[in-house]
Formats: sequence, structure tokens, C-alpha cells
Amino acid sequence: MCKKNEIIPFNILLLGDKKVGKKTFLETYIGSSVLPQKFNKEKTYFSVEINGLNFKVKYEYNNEASRIDYQLQSVNLVLLCFDMNNTDNFPNIKNSWFDSFKKSSCEKLVLLLGNNFGSDNTVIEDMQIDNLNKTSSSYVNFTFEKLNFTDSVQVKEILEKYIELVYKEDLGSKSTPNASASESCIVF
Repeated sequence: MCKKNEIIPFNILLLGDKKVGKKTFLETYIGSSVLPQKFNKEKTYFSVEINGLNFKVKYEYNNEASRIDYQLQSVNLVLLCFDMNNTDNFPNIKNSWFDSFKKSSCEKLVLLLGNNFGSDNTVIEDMQIDNLNKTSSSYVNFTFEKLNFTDSVQVKEILEKYIELVYKEDLGSKSTPNASASESCIVF
């Protein structure tokens, strides 16, 4: 584990078709004043403390499944967003995004985020997510969370939970016997 006052670099790749709530998700977490105007082109950072660990989170965006190979190599966590009230974007999860993960041999955790816009009744049903899991789990390591991207409590809870989870899993998978967790930290 990192020592107190050390910063842990952490990279997130935020994916999804246009207009599914990617920007809303981050605006809810860090505030709209911090986000760049050219949302799909910028790389930006935010800092967060989670259970005594200080993370400097770099985030990137992409809404084109065919252009993610190079981005997947440098990230810790992939957030794949979709609109649970739009039947047009759901087939792209498997047919475009998951196919791109398969082609690039993505081994990162993909957090599939279903934006329900605060509605309990959504067009995309849990059964469809279960079917996606059955047909894709052999080549995509994903987990699903349904939430309202404008609910700051839900967004904070989900994002911080998975940042910490992935960080701890990455620490556990270090294969060199003398590697210490502080090697991945930056002292400030």
C-alpha cells in the first residue's frame, strides 16, 4: 500500500456511444466547471481520497469502438456507458464495443454502466444484461451497474468502489517478489 501523502496514478477510459451520459457521469462526480469544452478530445485529471488512499485519476473519452486499441494499453479501468432507455445503443455494446475488446485482447475490468435516468422502468431489461453476460463473459471481463448518472451519491459510490477494487487487484497481481506497492506511487 502507498504511504500517507503519496499519490497513486490511476487511469480511466470512459467509453460509449454519443449521448449516453458519459459527460453527465463525470459532471456529477467532479462538477461541470472542471470538464473541458472539447469533451471527446481531452485528457483530464482529478484527485480523490478513498479510504486513506490518494488517487490522481486521469480520464479519457472515446465514442468510437474502432479506435480504442491504443487507449486500452494504458488504463486501469474501463467505464462503458449506455442508455437503458434507448434500444438503439444497447446492441452496440456487444456488436461494437465488446468486439473491439475481443480484438484487442482486453484484460481490463470493464464496468458496464447503465444510465437509467432515475427511472425504475427501463427499456433495456436485466434479462438482456444476463444474456450479454452469457454470450460475452469468455472474452470480456465485465461487471454491470445500473444507476442514475445525475445521482451524485450513486455515482460517487460506484466510481470510488471500482477505483479502489481495481487498485487492490492490481497490487495483488504484482508478480515480482520484491515489488512494493509504493513503487506505483508518487510522493507529494
